[in-house]
Amino acid sequence: MLRSLVGSEMCIRDRYRVLWDTLIYCVTFYVWCWTTFFLTRPPDEVYDFAAALIGLDVFVSICMAVDIVVQFLSTRKGPEGLLDDYKSVGKRYARTWLIPDVIAVLPFHQFSTFTPKDDTDYDTMSRIVLAFSLFRLVKMIKMPMLFQRSGRRHLTPLHLTMSVNFIPIFKKMYAFLVSVHFVAVLWSLLKQYNPRASTATVGDDNPDYTTSVYYVMATLSTCGFGDTVIDGPLEQVFAVILCLAAMVLNGIVIGFVVENMRQSDIYTERADKLRETLGVCQYFQIPTSLLNEILSFQNHVLEHNLGAAYTDLIRGLPQDMRSNIGLFIRVSLISHVSFFKDAHQGAKVAIAQRLTPVIYLPEQYIFIAGEVGDSMYFISHGFVDV
Repeated sequence: MLRSLVGSEMCIRDRYRVLWDTLIYCVTFYVWCWTTFFLTRPPDEVYDFAAALIGLDVFVSICMAVDIVVQFLSTRKGPEGLLDDYKSVGKRYARTWLIPDVIAVLPFHQFSTFTPKDDTDYDTMSRIVLAFSLFRLVKMIKMPMLFQRSGRRHLTPLHLTMSVNFIPIFKKMYAFLVSVHFVAVLWSLLKQYNPRASTATVGDDNPDYTTSVYYVMATLSTCGFGDTVIDGPLEQVFAVILCLAAMVLNGIVIGFVVENMRQSDIYTERADKLRETLGVCQYFQIPTSLLNEILSFQNHVLEHNLGAAYTDLIRGLPQDMRSNIGLFIRVSLISHVSFFKDAHQGAKVAIAQRLTPVIYLPEQYIFIAGEVGDSMYFISHGFVDV
């Protein structure tokens, strides 16, 4: 299991990596919620919350620290192709996300508890710590990068179900909850610091979090709030913007549903083909090992081989166009090889024109040591042992 979790080929094919990415999503959501929520509370309440959540904060910091190790040992996709050796992966990670991830490890909220609550400098210390804790939110930018696929592992029925059904729904729910929480925090801050409020002085009106979430959800659902007082021009402008956002959101949701009812996009079509293959193989009780190979190969073909995946579409094109499509796919394959990355385009085209597709079965020898080499092989799918 450890090798599966931190091996050099972590991707959607590995259920342990899917579970780990899900955990990081949840941990980051916790950091996002509490960090922004503390902006709406007075310093003494922040102290009480931080003291009560010390165990959970320690767990979050441990998860963030382990994630740094995981990232150093993860396969990555870059402009030069797939990076699967630890040295190249480590260098790329150190140049990009290492520093933000290290900052995310630090439990800034607990630093505010180092100063006694009754100390005269506590308010200042608490606000400074809270300002620094906002840097942990940089990790939110990485969330869309999780659940990525490298294509190096077999696609199993479980992974197919998770990648087609669970992960898209999970990501949409995550984005929705993050957005609702963010708007609720903005509403709370606006209610507290509205300089034109007629019902309360600045900082006195401190609505609880559930009231703010209720207001946001009631507006987004177009049910109306009624019992929430809009006081002053700033709150009125905010309410108008939220109403406009609600109309846009409802339009997007309705349009998405209608579009999916009318026609499916290429990704849905690919998923349907994989589901059909899975159902047929399960009906005829195909062995698990062979089933995994079939699903992996078909997924590769649907994702990378336009001619084979959409034969009916390609068949209606002129022969020259079909030849150019095949040539483009082979040039793209050659360009992902680091040795040919900087080669002249004409050289790549010349090599691509000589390529012919060959399929080798598992455990089949391609060539044996000592044989005179007369061919060059580019691995489009799968892997080889030397």
